[in-house]
Amino acid sequence: MENLTASLDAVYPLLAMLAAGMLIRRAGLVSDAGIKEMNGLIYKVFFPCLLYANVMDSDFSAGANWRLVTVATGLTLAAFLVLMVLIPRLERDQAKRGVLVQGIFRSNFLVFGISIVTSLYGTERLAPTVLLAAFTVPLMNVLSVVALETFRSGNPNARQILLSVLRNPILLGTLLAFAFRILHFDPLPSATRSIAKIATSFALIVIGASFRVNHVQRYRKQLFFGVLAKLVIFPAVAVTVSVLLGFRNELLIALMAVFGGPCATASYAMAQQMGGDGDLAALMVVFTSLLCVFTFFGWIFLLKSLGLA
Repeated sequence: MENLTASLDAVYPLLAMLAAGMLIRRAGLVSDAGIKEMNGLIYKVFFPCLLYANVMDSDFSAGANWRLVTVATGLTLAAFLVLMVLIPRLERDQAKRGVLVQGIFRSNFLVFGISIVTSLYGTERLAPTVLLAAFTVPLMNVLSVVALETFRSGNPNARQILLSVLRNPILLGTLLAFAFRILHFDPLPSATRSIAKIATSFALIVIGASFRVNHVQRYRKQLFFGVLAKLVIFPAVAVTVSVLLGFRNELLIALMAVFGGPCATASYAMAQQMGGDGDLAALMVVFTSLLCVFTFFGWIFLLKSLGLA
């Protein structure tokens, strides 16, 4: 029961914001044009500030576990490469391919992972998870840009992909933060923190407002595979590898959250801004956020029963 409560505590705020967005749209308070404009704002301002604040505020010395970071980044790269080969064989539509790739390997780790570890082990054992977020979240953003740009046109090239990565606002916010950390200087402490605090909630409300029930039937095949891969198949592989490498307790849970948490909230805004199928991206966020309550409870229960967490 304690494990189920921890999962619910982590996911409930996400679901509440999604529901609020659905109610706002149903009440006619926002239009399609308004949703598109808000997504542009999220993509170009809110999430860059969120990543900037995350990097600037992370303590890279306290509880540093570089082996954990190395394994997580290695598994992320492996998952990305597998999906870049597999998805084109399963999906013909270019706009859906990039969305499926990023939707499966990219998780809402900033919110979900940190909440889960805090609920299970307390803030005193949170430092390695925060360090992990500082490296995996920017990596996932870069790889998402690569995936979306690769499938945006039928004939992408390395120069085009590189330019798209370097122009990505979320990545620029991250790189700017690392540069200022090296210089021991933070020119935007209050402004970025204030925006960062509302970035995820605002994005979830917009995703909820873009949700359409009639889209579920249209994307049923992509949703079934995407959700199954995101919440069951890839977490199973990642957990197995992590256990074999000797990770236990909060480190194992953190690694599991990287691969088994719900789709990243930013994936919707990024997909819509980069020519991906925004409707599919929104559905992936909604359904993985809803269903991960049950799948993550199952993973936690299994690992605790085996004495691994």
